[in-house]
Amino acid sequence: MRKFYQIIVNNPKKIIICFVLLAVVGAVLSGMVGVNYNMTDFLPEDTASTVSLEVMEEEFEGGIPNARVMVKDVSIPEALDYKEKILSCEGVTDVTWLDDAADILQPIETMDTDTVETYYKDNSALFTVTIEDGKQVEAIDAIRNIIG
Repeated sequence: MRKFYQIIVNNPKKIIICFVLLAVVGAVLSGMVGVNYNMTDFLPEDTASTVSLEVMEEEFEGGIPNARVMVKDVSIPEALDYKEKILSCEGVTDVTWLDDAADILQPIETMDTDTVETYYKDNSALFTVTIEDGKQVEAIDAIRNIIG
């Protein structure tokens, strides 16, 4: 151990150069690391959650909603515009909002309060978004550009 420490103390420039080179290599290689956003890949194949998700995918059309987007200080017509803009983003397959659960042509005061507050409360619209697997990063970047 003593010899190891003596090498470090007697060769500080070599140690710093080695550290910088390894840091540069690490920085370059970090860009090649992929991120797996599918949380079900980390579950065992035979768990109830994994089996249930597989059954849902077989039985129902479309994907499972995997993002929620809130836009603050918007009216209902503005929220509908945001919904269409979000739906047009690459990788977004579906957007669910108040107009999917209730008739928004009637006055908001006459609608079920719980339903309205699930999607629209205090002039804030909450969208449930389904993003295609493998396109999460691009879709989220596009959505952030839309909502600001």
